[in-house]
Amino acid sequence: MTLNVPTYVGLESGKTLLDGLNVQNAINENRLRTNQSLTALGTTQITGFQCQGDLSNFTTVAANTVCCLPPANPGRQHIILNNGANTLKIYPYGGVGAASVDTTSTIDGGAAGANTTLTTVNRIAIFYCVASGVWISALLGAVSS
Repeated sequence: MTLNVPTYVGLESGKTLLDGLNVQNAINENRLRTNQSLTALGTTQITGFQCQGDLSNFTTVAANTVCCLPPANPGRQHIILNNGANTLKIYPYGGVGAASVDTTSTIDGGAAGANTTLTTVNRIAIFYCVASGVWISALLGAVSS
């Protein structure tokens, strides 16, 4: 009698469900890496909060505070939610220290290194890097009445 072992998407060839770590890794690859309850920081690209993962949910946004997108690599996506009390400024990659600040990337065709904004409460912007250094965004989150 031959035992047929099913093949699962996301598993390496020859791996089965008995390989628990590989199954967990396959599951995790299909989830957004989220950062919840964030606080926007600073007022410049150098001092702003550096976004990581796939989704950043800002719940505390003081006036004129900033977040920075991840590095602008083609195909990269990042979702930013503003659930704070003030408008959030969004810059290209802030890096680690002044020497690594991205002053050449653009957001929605704006000036190189310039910021865009995301207004308050229940606003969502999805950023997509369409070419090296070029971000475009889609705004979501209009509250229905």
